[in-house]
Amino acid sequence: MQLTPRRLRARWRDEEGVTIVLMAFLLVALLGSAGIVVDLALVRADRQQNKSAADVAVAAGVRAFNYHGVVAPFQGACSALDYLKTNHKSLSTLSLSSGWTDGNGSAISGNPCDSSPSAAYIARYNQTCSKATAGDARASFAWFRGTSSDGAVDITVKAGYASSDMVSDGFRDDYYNTNNPDSGQYGCDQLAVIISQRENVTFGRVLGASTVSSRIRSVGRVTVGTDSSAPIGLLLLERNDCAALDIGGFGSVHVLGTGLVSGIAHADSYGNASGLGSSCSAKAVFNGRHSNGIVAERAPSGTPQAPGIISTAALNGLPGVASKAYDSTVNVVAQDSVPTGHAAIGRGPVDSAYRIPISNLKADAETKTTWSDAQATTAGFRVTNCNPNAADLAFAKIFIRCGTYNNATTFPANVTDVVFTGKISEGSSNLLTFVSPSTVYVYGDSSGGTPQGLSLASGATLSVNKGASASCTSRTTAVPAATTKLVISHGNLNMTGNSNFALCSTTLLMGDGSIPSTNATAPADNSYKGEVAIGGGGSIDWTAPNTNPNSLATATQLANLEDLAFWTETSDQSNINGSGSTLSLSGVFFAPNAHPFAIDAGSGTIVADAQFIVRYLSVTGGGALSLRANPNNVVLVPYVNGFRLVR
Repeated sequence: MQLTPRRLRARWRDEEGVTIVLMAFLLVALLGSAGIVVDLALVRADRQQNKSAADVAVAAGVRAFNYHGVVAPFQGACSALDYLKTNHKSLSTLSLSSGWTDGNGSAISGNPCDSSPSAAYIARYNQTCSKATAGDARASFAWFRGTSSDGAVDITVKAGYASSDMVSDGFRDDYYNTNNPDSGQYGCDQLAVIISQRENVTFGRVLGASTVSSRIRSVGRVTVGTDSSAPIGLLLLERNDCAALDIGGFGSVHVLGTGLVSGIAHADSYGNASGLGSSCSAKAVFNGRHSNGIVAERAPSGTPQAPGIISTAALNGLPGVASKAYDSTVNVVAQDSVPTGHAAIGRGPVDSAYRIPISNLKADAETKTTWSDAQATTAGFRVTNCNPNAADLAFAKIFIRCGTYNNATTFPANVTDVVFTGKISEGSSNLLTFVSPSTVYVYGDSSGGTPQGLSLASGATLSVNKGASASCTSRTTAVPAATTKLVISHGNLNMTGNSNFALCSTTLLMGDGSIPSTNATAPADNSYKGEVAIGGGGSIDWTAPNTNPNSLATATQLANLEDLAFWTETSDQSNINGSGSTLSLSGVFFAPNAHPFAIDAGSGTIVADAQFIVRYLSVTGGGALSLRANPNNVVLVPYVNGFRLVR
């Protein structure tokens, strides 16, 4: 059939509906494609905004990690969440009362970020990250997961974030900048923020889609370490009061660099107290009454000669009376600047190094000094009385059932462990010698008044772990592995004038009261016994365990109390009188509540290769206390810094 123009026009009229259908399909495709473009642009915008917010939240979190130089995961997580709640519109009403777990997924109840928390929450907030093992670390992580009130945004904050978490979170296309992570931190040094967001689609609905989503992650890391370039010779833990260092008469304190290493004297006090017995309206944090009150000196040798440094929290821009940070007569010798500001340090570094082994030592002494005779015998101890004989002294372990021990006795080198169920009170001219013991435990006197644990009358001598050496220094040099733990569970240590004692490579623990269950507690007054009162005129030779004097202590050595000479929790005054004495001190002397720890420098110069970490220090007499802290033999102040984004 021939198609005439008339017939063609009829055919076209018959197919007009098909054209409309084709145009409709084309329009749907075009609208869907446009919707996809718009929705993908929305996802991209969400990713960019969320990544920027996550980066800054991570920065806020890791910068809040620092708790007295140790990582505190909950502090970091709460700071990151606080930033997100303030700066991400969808998260302003995010609830933090649930959604918390540790790194193992174990639920943690409550809100550790509460502005008015209970004591339990405070303890959680200040909990530090454990680095004993990878498992211990994960158990101390602070992880939070929550969803915004509109259901559009999921937020995950992980304070404590190990390499395995990087993998399990499933960011396959995510490049991770390792930057030489510290494997010994087990992830304690890292914090992650993960944000997932869902958006309702626009024209993309014509293709059947209802939402589009984005998911981003930011990870930050800090550097955790210790600074051996400037060991602290004197750390004063009082946080508010003035006269944290109080120098009377014509005495002075000298803080010296050693070779190329600076020495530091630091006071945690803000200098903002009033009415605490030494009001800051009348006294300074460093309070000297003579032109040589506290002196910062350069090292006598080395190139360059490292300076002594004096610092206090009162000059760190914190609330306080900066004009009362130091006395106007402070003498700065060969130092680059006058006393400067530094954040409070606290007792945390000492607690981190020794609190757990000290707690274990205290518990062991309490147990053994309260044994029955049968229990002591079962444990392999020779049970005897106030007058041990030669047969008793042939045993390695001796248990002495005696209320007051007053006997000139030499416990020979074969005796490793001695337990006294009462106190030791040595009379004039008595010589009590422990040649080479591992432990000496003294129950002491827990009665009222002024109970004594160990006392020496004038002319009496106590010698612990001196062996056959002439001095404690030579003993450490000859037999560095020979160390002793001397524990007085109740009462005080009292040496009257002209008595003598040598505690060689010995840690003395005054065990009355309780050891804090967490690190970095604030100093406080208490009713514990445990002060040390050492009269002048005799010989005082006291060195801490120091099996490795030429390098930093390892974790194993710290567990054995390497470098720790003295620990007491009492707030009563302790006193060492160097007037007319032969005095040698070496190691870490820790009296975090002492009010004060007092040293009478006499008229000479006391040179101490020692670190004093005390609440208050009082120096009297006309002499000088010269502190030269060896960085290998002290507790170094840890730091948390060096923040960087690694993803």
